[in-house]
Amino acid sequence: MAEATGTPVTTAATLSSMISDVSPTMSAVRVVRLAKKYGDTQAVGGIDLDIGRGEIFGLIGPDGAGKTTTFQILAGVMEATSGVAEIFGRPARLMRSQTGYLTQAFSLYPELTVKENIRYIGDLRSVPPRDIASRGGTSRAARPAISRCSTCCAFRTGSRDGSVVA
Repeated sequence: MAEATGTPVTTAATLSSMISDVSPTMSAVRVVRLAKKYGDTQAVGGIDLDIGRGEIFGLIGPDGAGKTTTFQILAGVMEATSGVAEIFGRPARLMRSQTGYLTQAFSLYPELTVKENIRYIGDLRSVPPRDIASRGGTSRAARPAISRCSTCCAFRTGSRDGSVVA
């Protein structure tokens, strides 16, 4: 997959407009011959996916099967060695500020507040500060340390609608 340089990143404010302009038949997620290698180790071996808008999907397999690597590529935080990964017709890497996933063992820093975790993860993902603030960083739930939150609160960190910031 080619690195997109010089291409403007779509902000969260324009995402809903962009998605509403998408053809109803366009895939929400399209993966073609996706592969990832770490040296001589093949982590993902040429998978194909076509997931429609509104569909729910998951990857099931044993440890080391490439599930996490695949999701990291789809979330735009890792580059594939080869193949195509698109979210609503755009390269996954360009959609990383609008895409997120939450693993079973999520990675939040327990000593930081909810708001600090949101800001930190948003900054890592190059989410504009105004978009970070609009995703719940100023709510009452933003005050406690993650270690004092229920699991449900931690999963919902960063949004008013239950979605996750990053």
